[in-house]
Amino acid sequence: MNEELNGVVRYGTGKQAKASNVLLKPGQFGYEFDTGILKIGNGVNKYNDLKPLPFSLINQTTIDLWKNVYNLYIQLINNPITETDPLYNASPAATITNTKINEWDTSFNWGNHALQGYLTSVDLTGYATQLWVLSQGFISNLVSLDITTALGYTPENIANKGIANGYVPLNAGTKIDLTYFPDELLGNVKYKGTYNNASNLVTSADPTYNGLPLPVSSVSTEGVYFICTDSFTLGLITYNVGDWIISNGVAGWDKVDNTDSVFSFNSRLGNIVLLSSDIITALGYTPYDGALNPLSFLTGITSGNVITALGYTPENVANKQNNLTPSSTKYPTVNAVVTGLSTKADNVHTHVVADITDFTTVLNTKQDKLTPIIKSSNTAITNTSMVDVSDMVITVDANTNYVFEFSGRLGSSGTYGGRLNLTYPSGSTIEWQVYGNLGSAGTSVNFKGKSSSSESPSYLTGNASGQDDGVFLIKGSIKVGSTAGTLQLQCRSINNTSTFTVYAGAVTQYIKL
Repeated sequence: MNEELNGVVRYGTGKQAKASNVLLKPGQFGYEFDTGILKIGNGVNKYNDLKPLPFSLINQTTIDLWKNVYNLYIQLINNPITETDPLYNASPAATITNTKINEWDTSFNWGNHALQGYLTSVDLTGYATQLWVLSQGFISNLVSLDITTALGYTPENIANKGIANGYVPLNAGTKIDLTYFPDELLGNVKYKGTYNNASNLVTSADPTYNGLPLPVSSVSTEGVYFICTDSFTLGLITYNVGDWIISNGVAGWDKVDNTDSVFSFNSRLGNIVLLSSDIITALGYTPYDGALNPLSFLTGITSGNVITALGYTPENVANKQNNLTPSSTKYPTVNAVVTGLSTKADNVHTHVVADITDFTTVLNTKQDKLTPIIKSSNTAITNTSMVDVSDMVITVDANTNYVFEFSGRLGSSGTYGGRLNLTYPSGSTIEWQVYGNLGSAGTSVNFKGKSSSSESPSYLTGNASGQDDGVFLIKGSIKVGSTAGTLQLQCRSINNTSTFTVYAGAVTQYIKL
């Protein structure tokens, strides 16, 4: 990985990236432009130990494979495959059932059957043969006649239970059901129609009685009754509409009082007039009076009544729609949502950078925020040659403007202090100033505007030995030309006997304009 973009992205081929195995800064990207793999640094693990971002592993081949798998899934959902195994169905295993498996398990739990003493062979020498048994008069085939002869009677067939010329069964209470007793024995009554005394005619579905006068009461008519359709007196008995006239079989016709006349109501006798209070007493409540409406019963239901009762406004089913077309008044059905979502990608998915339209182009046009870099260790120099101050460097792009700032704590072991300087790409235009002091016995602050690297470096000079309480601040701006590179802070000692130090914790900040 031999290229660096904006200090944010390092890039190269996959082979180059693995060979260089660089340490990416926290949040810095590493991109293999031939494989599409993208990694992000944590400042701890080197490149080869970082895991690629999942979406960078997706390529057209994997996308096509996912599409094929998804299409196959849809086909299986719409056209489920049911298949049978002819070889398995023809094998004995196909006939094995859970019942058989349970029986085999039970048998297996008995233990080793070879140790149970089961009879595996038999020697019948000396035992009676079948021919000898038959010769002794023993029965070989039992027939029904043998049973009848042995019993001395013919047993009843259960198929004859409860049928004509069969036998009567007992019910669940060990009694004979009344349906098996003759009507005469039970004294059953038999409805034969209606009787009108005024015309002395019977109306009946039975032709024996229909259209004829009331028959003479006799044994043959015992239990026969008719319902009276008029009021009349027969003998000394008065019959009313609805009464039964029934034959007693011997002494003539009797009355079964069955009229609908009301003789008393609510403890009142005589010609009773029904009062509203009688109805209220019988009901136990006052019924609704449409004219008075004393309890403010609803006479009609309005939409407001429904909304108040529900506590919310119900949705009109007419507002349903079976698609996901945007509408301010209609809502989609479940089927519409399912159908719409089935055409969409999964919630969790990834993309390679190439799949994000103009991502790289747009990203490069964005302005960087103030980016701080904290110096991690001291930089100490004891000679007069300029050296790079570690961690205090800014990667700059060609044809780009920046504002920058370097600041921190200084120290010197001698009285001469040291000097500070900046290096930058050729062709750049830079303006900067340095502020600072070193030593408590005296202070010297020097600063100089810079326009090219050929000018003398700015410097700070201390005039007291062993001073570690100095500070510096460099502020400036740079317009990078056609050559990209780095803006690097440098330092040196004034002489070869004093150690000049830029301490850890110094801060580098910049903004890309």
